[in-house]
Amino acid sequence: SNGVLYEEVSVQFQWHSGFAPSQKRKSMQELHSEAKKISLNKILEVSTKSEHELGQKRSAFRLDVTLSGVESRIECIYQASKVFEKAGPFPELTFVKPIEAKRFFRDKKFGKITHFEFENIEYENLPFHAFYDWLFLRALSDKDHIRYLSKNLIKIDGFSDIEFNPARSINTQARSMAIIKTLIARNQVHDCANNFDYFRELLTTIERKTSKQIRLNIA
Repeated sequence: SNGVLYEEVSVQFQWHSGFAPSQKRKSMQELHSEAKKISLNKILEVSTKSEHELGQKRSAFRLDVTLSGVESRIECIYQASKVFEKAGPFPELTFVKPIEAKRFFRDKKFGKITHFEFENIEYENLPFHAFYDWLFLRALSDKDHIRYLSKNLIKIDGFSDIEFNPARSINTQARSMAIIKTLIARNQVHDCANNFDYFRELLTTIERKTSKQIRLNIA
């Protein structure tokens, strides 16, 4: 059936400040209990803070993706591909630790991201989260991943990412997983994973809402 690939749902919940994993988990539990009040009973946290292996292992810091024959962590290839008004891309970030790749851009004044480029291939920057979601999709598109996900995601009503702050960033692993769930249901994973422009078109042109994702609003 036609429909957008994900839906964002805003939920107000009590935030437990602090960087300790235990604090993040408390916040995550608050979010999930609030989600139950709007009939989102089974929420999968998609981050290293997840209580489920399914969510823990599908983090951009842990998943490998292959692009133009180069394999590295999603986070590294994503950061290495950024092209700003004044700088980029940054191939030297391809094989550093994911946290180093992410931190590289702190305090840098490069202007806005104009597009992404990896191994001399350019990828458009609209919608802003498309390239990141597509890297996730490529990382999870082989038969073993799809078999595992299709069996386990059926029970999930929505996805959260406690590390995501919508005021500060665009990309969230929760959205990526919601999109993958929808594409598995529609049998479109391979078409999308093999063709960025086809995936981007799907993201931008379809209107009805199917798979649910929790957007974090910190109260």
